[in-house]
Amino acid sequence: MAKTDKELFRDYLMSKEKGQSDNVGALYLTGHECFGIDEMLRDVVNSIVNADPQPVEELDFLMQELRGLLHNLAHVRNGFIAYKASQEAA
Repeated sequence: MAKTDKELFRDYLMSKEKGQSDNVGALYLTGHECFGIDEMLRDVVNSIVNADPQPVEELDFLMQELRGLLHNLAHVRNGFIAYKASQEAA
């Protein structure tokens, strides 16, 4: 029986890229508050309003963090598509 996309994605996150000691999930997703983006935005706004009077620097930092997250998500997406294709071909 063929695995579902959900099962394949779980397998992909646990797989390792050549030359890497961590699995894909740890390499690209750990350390990002993927499911707390609304909280992160609220924290940045609160920091700017209440603590740090440097809104441009705070916003630049947030944009850099989000760029990194988008880069990693794109890598995971493209890697999963290739992983799924290789599993279906096997």
